[in-house]
Amino acid sequence: MSTETGFDDRLQVQIIGGFADSRAYAENIILNVIGVLQTSKELFELTGLCAGETCTLYRGGTPVPAIKSVAINVKTGIAFQTQRFTDRGPDPEIRLARTLTGGEKAGMLDIYDIQTQEIRIGPFSYEPMRSVDLLLNQSDDFLVQSLNPCPDTVTDTHTFVKQIRETLRLVKRHPYPSVTLFPDNQPRIYRRNGSQGGWFPKYPQQTTDWGISPRWGMTGVSRSSAPPVKTEWNYCGTGIDIIYLDIMTGKI
Repeated sequence: MSTETGFDDRLQVQIIGGFADSRAYAENIILNVIGVLQTSKELFELTGLCAGETCTLYRGGTPVPAIKSVAINVKTGIAFQTQRFTDRGPDPEIRLARTLTGGEKAGMLDIYDIQTQEIRIGPFSYEPMRSVDLLLNQSDDFLVQSLNPCPDTVTDTHTFVKQIRETLRLVKRHPYPSVTLFPDNQPRIYRRNGSQGGWFPKYPQQTTDWGISPRWGMTGVSRSSAPPVKTEWNYCGTGIDIIYLDIMTGKI
């Protein structure tokens, strides 16, 4: 999204991703997004749309996404396809727990504060899951088919199921996140360390007790395996050249 200044100020928008999945989840999302653009008081100009059949490949008759992640040069506005990255940022299990327990009603969260250049997660709550023990005892295939809206697109079953199980254990251990995960109704805040890479907790007490590294948001991720990090971390015309977006998860 970029701003054009002229006779009418308008925001230029490109929509990339959203393949023709068998359950039409992506189609509904895209139509909702376009509906918001049409009804908004702001003036939007749709300069690019790559979705639906245009963004779909077929393997054995099964639709799969042709594009899984993109990068955007914020100085030129050019978007291009990239390889998927493994770093999901801090506290992925906490964020997934909110979606997993809330379903379609959970909605999306804006966790990056461009003014302070910090990631702020929460505070939020979720409903306790009475079926958590039952789900933890299910097979990997059952979890993929039941807890992924597009199970046919899961290529790395081990990684997907591992995070789902870790999230379920978190929900079981922290049924009331407003008390144990967000004490005093305060968000979990992370800052980027330009010299070492990764997101670091702003306050030491944010460290967790369920095996998630506060630095990388997941266990088993080392500095050498992490994606390169730019030291210039100032969006909105003050430094960032490239923004990477994982289309499959919606994470920047």
